[in-house]
Amino acid sequence: MITVLRNIFSINIQNNKHVIFTVLGIKLSVKLFSIIYFCSFIFDNLLRKDENKVVFNSEPEISDNPYCLYEYIKNNCSNIDCYWIVSDSNYTKPNIKNIYSLFSLKGLYHIFTAKYIVSNHCNDFVDIINSKKHVWLNLWHGMSMKTLGYSEKQIPKIILSRYKKLGQMSYQFVSSDLFRTIMTSCFCSEYNKCFITGLPRNDKIFDVSNDVLIQNSFKFSEYEKIILYVPTYKEMKRACTREVNKPFNNIFYMDDYEENVFLNYLKNNKILFLIKPHPFDEVFYKESVEEIYMNQSNIKFLYNNDLNKINIALYEIFKYVDLMISDFSSITYDYLMLDKPIIYLNNLEDEYNTNRGLILEDNYEILMPGQKVNNFRQLYSAIVDAILADSWKEERMVKIPLIHKYRDNKSAQRVYEVMKGL
Repeated sequence: MITVLRNIFSINIQNNKHVIFTVLGIKLSVKLFSIIYFCSFIFDNLLRKDENKVVFNSEPEISDNPYCLYEYIKNNCSNIDCYWIVSDSNYTKPNIKNIYSLFSLKGLYHIFTAKYIVSNHCNDFVDIINSKKHVWLNLWHGMSMKTLGYSEKQIPKIILSRYKKLGQMSYQFVSSDLFRTIMTSCFCSEYNKCFITGLPRNDKIFDVSNDVLIQNSFKFSEYEKIILYVPTYKEMKRACTREVNKPFNNIFYMDDYEENVFLNYLKNNKILFLIKPHPFDEVFYKESVEEIYMNQSNIKFLYNNDLNKINIALYEIFKYVDLMISDFSSITYDYLMLDKPIIYLNNLEDEYNTNRGLILEDNYEILMPGQKVNNFRQLYSAIVDAILADSWKEERMVKIPLIHKYRDNKSAQRVYEVMKGL
């Protein structure tokens, strides 16, 4: 009988992407994700939600604002069960239990039965949530300087549909009243569902518990000054579009870059130059950039996995940094909490504005309280000035309140208090 049925009807999963149904010799291919989405709509609405269960998802895996909120809950709320949902089924993190793959049965079960959902991205995880019985916290991954969601100039329809869903079903958390307006506009979400709490990851800026470990790991005391370079991503492709089309020819993408001049300045002044690539660009840096500086003792690369192995958050390092250099990354807003100098690389402004767009297209520099540079000579001069004298302090003190309502280590606590009141 079983043999007869197999000849009539069979199911085969190929490459974890498609399900092949065979009925009387006729094959029908259906996307595995479509089946999961259909089932999730049913089960997510049927299953009872556990008031003491929180499910977390982040990109990169187990990081950023969701991870910092997770730490607060684990340290302060013994009655709440926390679960992590990851895209990589082999992903692990020291001292973290309850990690489940997104498309595993256990992972889906915990998603469907959790009262609280915490996420920071528009990834596959967003498509799985189909019940309004959840309290969904959209912590995002920074207050955007580039356009986002409905404000983007080029965005695939599938991603835009996720922004719409996230905006309609979740609560948002931002750093100031200005960004309350900006972020709700990007997600087309309700203004009264957005709360000014600060971002949980910024609590790490004021964390001193790992100071000894950080000093032992990086030997910061051996240098006179420390510069942190944190460019936003450029190499990631999405739906055949790129943030930046200019080919890589040096770490600053500047045509007049003089590497010997820059390296000699760092050595002569005992400056440690830290390079933290965007997570989307890490593979590119490891394969194409890192080897250029292998013999430079005062240039170090910071990668997410390396920081995770020693259980140090990037933001815990901020207190040791004397100067940040970036372009259009939201991390500059976070660093502003320490009221330290920032240099902004605006040499790729036209490409970002054309391919992606900037939130304040013609006035984006209003929220850049620091020297703006377009070529290497300007950058070199700005570094020397920032190291010798902080001439932008007065400007920062005017702009910081626009970006941050709070400058403390209690953002995760505020988010949690809002969460429990929803």
